[in-house]
Amino acid sequence: MKPENWQHLERPIEAEDPKARERELSEKLDELQLRYAEMKWEKSEEKDRPAFTDLLDRSTTLLGGVGQAVLRMRPDAEDEAIRRELAPLLEEIEAMHAEKSPGWEAKMLKRLHAAKEAYGPEPEGEEQTERFGLFKFNMREQKGLEAYGIETDDPCLEMHVERAFLKQDAKVAPKALKESLVKLAETIVDRYPHAKAVVGHSWLMDTPLAKRLGFTVPKDVETPQVGMSVWYQFIDKNGQIDAKKVRELFEKGEPPHRARLGFILTEEFLRRYLPPERRGREIVLKDVAPEWKKHRRAIAEEAQRLRAAWPGMKEENVERELDALPELAATLEKIRVKGRLIELIRKAKNSGFDWEGLKAMPGLKEIGATLDRHMAQDIYVEKQIFIP
Repeated sequence: MKPENWQHLERPIEAEDPKARERELSEKLDELQLRYAEMKWEKSEEKDRPAFTDLLDRSTTLLGGVGQAVLRMRPDAEDEAIRRELAPLLEEIEAMHAEKSPGWEAKMLKRLHAAKEAYGPEPEGEEQTERFGLFKFNMREQKGLEAYGIETDDPCLEMHVERAFLKQDAKVAPKALKESLVKLAETIVDRYPHAKAVVGHSWLMDTPLAKRLGFTVPKDVETPQVGMSVWYQFIDKNGQIDAKKVRELFEKGEPPHRARLGFILTEEFLRRYLPPERRGREIVLKDVAPEWKKHRRAIAEEAQRLRAAWPGMKEENVERELDALPELAATLEKIRVKGRLIELIRKAKNSGFDWEGLKAMPGLKEIGATLDRHMAQDIYVEKQIFIP
């Protein structure tokens, strides 16, 4: 790609208002991603050249952001339903790329932004996400670390380094990082004793900093190279586009750092970062009970079997089909919703509904909420540790 196509991204942002700076920086990052996808498309062999929208989806956040907007409006939407809904937009983007009329890049970004906005504004703060110091964090389950003692049922505390330019007094320096990790250790003891580990999915995990902070970064764990966990590396400590990294991206064809997954088990994290005044005493942590994990996995597996059986299920055989799923059937009986679910499924079958139609039926959400309340019981067993 010719330098004149991207060199303007290096020009400093002059706006002083933090929101205006963030907006302009976000626009620059969006254009950077689009031009990166275009570069990959141009370099691909013509006979094996993928659709441009495939590259956007695999290599940038631009299409994923629209998909996330759909999920905010319809949290229960299945992947296939989202793909069907976005199909006209993908066709439009492909046509714009094929035509490449003057200013096509700006037009495409404007169209993608409008598609996101059509599903409502982004929330001011991320749900169940908290911020303090240089970090924001949220609780989530983490896949891919089973070989390291972290199962998919184990809640982990995922941390993200806050973009320092949004905080006038914040600098991503070793001392500030250490102070933030100390605060995080105290927060785990006080409010999140059930966290199995502290994890981070970021380009920072591909730097020497990760090891200095105590993170294990497995080389055998594949992590997706999409999301802002990749693209935030192009912001420097002053909230400007990092010109050196942009040049490296277009000269070498790949970002300087990959997004990697790193972790520290909670006990190790506390031994490393808990402040002196909180040490020398027993601390109560919590593990997910093995029996609960087994129960939850059985319920999830049988729910998938129910869905797979849906197309061929007959109205008169609904109860028999459900009874063939022993863990799910027994649980629904225990929480007194089995009869209601059978009635709803029969009505759905009688009306010719597909699986999405069943999910949209009045009454199903209430059954799901009752099941969720049941599954939220007896999750943890306590254990005591001593931090000297």
